[in-house]
Amino acid sequence: MNTFNVDDTAIILIDHQVGTNTWASTTPLQLLQRNVVILAKFAKGTKMPVVLTSSQETNIDAQGPLMPELQEILPEAFSARIKREGVVNAWDDTSFANACRNTGKRNFVMAGVTTDVCMVGPAINALSEGFNVKVVCDACGSSESNCRGNGLAQDGTSRRASHKHQRHCCGTRKKLGFTSRCGSVSPIDRLIKVGRKTFNTHGLLL
Repeated sequence: MNTFNVDDTAIILIDHQVGTNTWASTTPLQLLQRNVVILAKFAKGTKMPVVLTSSQETNIDAQGPLMPELQEILPEAFSARIKREGVVNAWDDTSFANACRNTGKRNFVMAGVTTDVCMVGPAINALSEGFNVKVVCDACGSSESNCRGNGLAQDGTSRRASHKHQRHCCGTRKKLGFTSRCGSVSPIDRLIKVGRKTFNTHGLLL
């Protein structure tokens, strides 16, 4: 069983844009945004590499820009974000895939919206390349009520993944050294509890 730790893990945040976030109706908007901020602050405090990407962020009537909190917390990652133009599966964008590979980490903690459109593909593609992937379920969300326990979508998209892939992506194994199951124990709440010393040390209390 693979255990993630801050030294061998990168955080990948996909399409947490001010417009796109509102499409993720399976996770309340304030909760979703709160959890993304926690991930960003956790990454900053632990000096974990972060890759950010957006899709058609100039379309202010739909997707819009990335959350402004990400620019405030992670200015370097924000400046280096991969701005995709219409590429739904971010891993199909060479710049994004290479940015993930170039973190030098084999473990990815990933989150993105929407789960069933923008999160499933990159997670499965990363797994297929031999990376270890955990998806933070409560920093994701779908536009349809087809997610169980805030996990990956249970529609035909995710069912095409193998059982092994679904176990990885739904977080049924350890996340950053502590056990969590989607729908029973919130990975974000665990991050707050386990990372409290880190938050205190770096002045990052929420």
